Amino acid sequence: YFIWLASDDRLLPSFLERAVETLDADPECGLVFCDYVVRNLESHEESAVYVSSANSSNAFVRCLIRIVDMCPSLIYGMFRRSSMNEAILENFDFADIHYVMQIAIKNRIKILCEPGYVAGVKGNRIPYSLTGKKINRTAFLKKEISLFFSNMSFIYAGFLSALLILMMTKNCLMLKEIS
Repeated sequence: YFIWLASDDRLLPSFLERAVETLDADPECGLVFCDYVVRNLESHEESAVYVSSANSSNAFVRCLIRIVDMCPSLIYGMFRRSSMNEAILENFDFADIHYVMQIAIKNRIKILCEPGYVAGVKGNRIPYSLTGKKINRTAFLKKEISLFFSNMSFIYAGFLSALLILMMTKNCLMLKEIS
């Protein structure tokens, strides 16, 4: 198994044990994560985040759930090593979501329904680009659509692609309202 951690985040004591138990019990599970808490390291305010499980045996349903609940923090879950070896982590905006979607195409994603992870943030949580001054959604959309069409029927891939474009447009419009 493998887990990434950022320097300002922490795992709660029971998460590792529960994640290992979950992966041991289900060989079809490629990733285990949990509900989590976002803690502002300056103001000490906290907010709970509840993550949707993608535990279906159907890849279409798993991908549908991951589109509706695009949780970038899933990258900090516990991965089955063999699942990680089948996915490619690249450098573009939303690459973390694309990486998890590659896992969802092949394996179940289980969410422990209790906080097990604390995401530390400084100040306000403002989206930023990994590759430039402005967030670029193009590479992500191309990668996701290609992933869908190379792993699913035309109907399923088309539906997921259209939904993804709608969700990304909605998120983009919401960000413009905030700024």
